Amino acid sequence: MRNRPRALCHFICLLFVSTLCAAQGKYAPVTNDDVVTMKLHHYFNKDKKHHERDFEWTFADTGFVIKPASGAIPEDLVEKLLPEGTEAKEITGKWSIDSKTGEIVFTDIQAGDFAGREEVRCPLYRTAPTVIRLGDPQYVFALP
Repeated sequence: MRNRPRALCHFICLLFVSTLCAAQGKYAPVTNDDVVTMKLHHYFNKDKKHHERDFEWTFADTGFVIKPASGAIPEDLVEKLLPEGTEAKEITGKWSIDSKTGEIVFTDIQAGDFAGREEVRCPLYRTAPTVIRLGDPQYVFALP
């Protein structure tokens, strides 16, 4: 009999903790306004290692620009957006969010005079109120 209150307390604590854990990771979908204001923070490329931001990736209302900064545009990103063997000093194009899948969709991709892939879709999701992750491997953006 004396263990019943203790068991009930453990059950309530377990229920409370599991409810909190289930709620974590569920954030609002990424919006167009989020994309326009997000700033590249860091990234992981195909070597799955953390890399500090060493290139620029900016978004405007419907367009994007990717260009080198202290480092080159990551090879896996170039391969994802451009045909094999294409080199890029700058990549531009259009973007939109697919409202059904939540993916970001890149179109009208250009690298100088070279046309990029017709359409590239990447996962786009929020992992914290001010953190947005794009693609696989992940490019991690922060919101102001």
